[in-house]
Amino acid sequence: MEPSGLTQDLVVDIKNGKFDGAGASPHAANQTAVSHTDEPRLFIAGSDIPTVAIIPFGTIGPDPVPDYFSRGILEDTVCLLATLREPRVISSNSTWGLDPGHFSRTDDVRKLGADYVVTGTIRRAGEDYHLSVHLSDVRTGLVEWAQIYSSPAADLFEVQLEVAASIAQRLVPSLRIAELRRTKGSKPEDLNAYHLTLQARDMAFRLDRDSFDEAGQMLQLACQKDPQFAPSHVLAADWFSIRMGQGWSTDVADDQMNLEHYAKRAVELHEGNGRALAMLGHNRTIIDHNFDEGQALFEKAINASPNDAETLMWSSPASAFVGDYPTAIARAEKAISLSPSDPFLFRFEHFLSIAYYSAGKFADAAHWGLESHRRNPNYTSNLRMTAASLAACENSNDARRFASQVLQLDPDYSVKTFLANQPFRSRKVGEQYAAHLRLAGLKD
Repeated sequence: MEPSGLTQDLVVDIKNGKFDGAGASPHAANQTAVSHTDEPRLFIAGSDIPTVAIIPFGTIGPDPVPDYFSRGILEDTVCLLATLREPRVISSNSTWGLDPGHFSRTDDVRKLGADYVVTGTIRRAGEDYHLSVHLSDVRTGLVEWAQIYSSPAADLFEVQLEVAASIAQRLVPSLRIAELRRTKGSKPEDLNAYHLTLQARDMAFRLDRDSFDEAGQMLQLACQKDPQFAPSHVLAADWFSIRMGQGWSTDVADDQMNLEHYAKRAVELHEGNGRALAMLGHNRTIIDHNFDEGQALFEKAINASPNDAETLMWSSPASAFVGDYPTAIARAEKAISLSPSDPFLFRFEHFLSIAYYSAGKFADAAHWGLESHRRNPNYTSNLRMTAASLAACENSNDARRFASQVLQLDPDYSVKTFLANQPFRSRKVGEQYAAHLRLAGLKD
């Protein structure tokens, strides 16, 4: 007989150490606190839902395994698990930089906030692949589950689905496998397009301009080779968004149109793709100012992928722009907790800065803007938000320094142009932001 829900919750609480230490409050692990001092810091709420981190699989044997192939297994398994209500899964962007050969289960994974870790190896023998997978409890170091899989390259996606299902089953006994099976809509029909997408993903995240441009060409080729493969279109939409955010776009209007095209196509191919729905909602809000449709798309996105860091990230600023500040802050914080070592963490922090600014918490907005700037000093959207936040805090010297950097990277920027297409549903907030930009030294 399966234990009752309360009994299972109690077991999880004990394993999570909720009752360790005298006088500890039984509710302390579920409290979220955000400091609003001069140097606010983010505290992510504890959760009874287990969190799992998947480490890049190591390769063994004489036959070489392409690096992008092993990373693809990591990314796809994370995406499959992210569609579930539980477990929570750390974003692959935060784990794929870990070296499986020099990986410290205790130190590296605890920094990510994971309760469980998945490790493994891949061995290639001709056209066949052999995967050895282990699920371990971070706190005890005990192996909770292990499995060996063998598969030809053409059937590898099915193996990834089985690995994800096994992990979810082990961590969530009551999980209905049918919930996971719907993700089979993303199965690639053309492995060549699949490989192109994996390589492009790897190159884009280097944040090197030449590699980034080459990644864009590979993604367009992947979409041409297999127009039915949704992940290629999702990554292509993200590629255009990153290019605009980085200030690398040579034709913003054309890039906006391409972002819309690829995101819509991804949704058509896989209606439950949370990232594609979220990007589409972001575009509807920022570009079209269709706030209601944007929010409807975000709700679908969160329902489809409730534990996907990027889905949560894209939905945060739009919530801020429509005035739902608590949701904007909560989603950005959860996204950061799920991807604390993301190479694009500056975007997450910038979006959290937007949420705090919109809520009138300018000191917190300035803090997260400065954090984003520390990771990427050339992100112009963040430079503007940080300049406005610092001006609102009456830190005129730093505000003017950031405004000067804005003009160095974007000499034609003007407050008047911003007001003509400002994204805030509340005109009052938009005008306040414009006033702070002027106070920082940006001109009409």
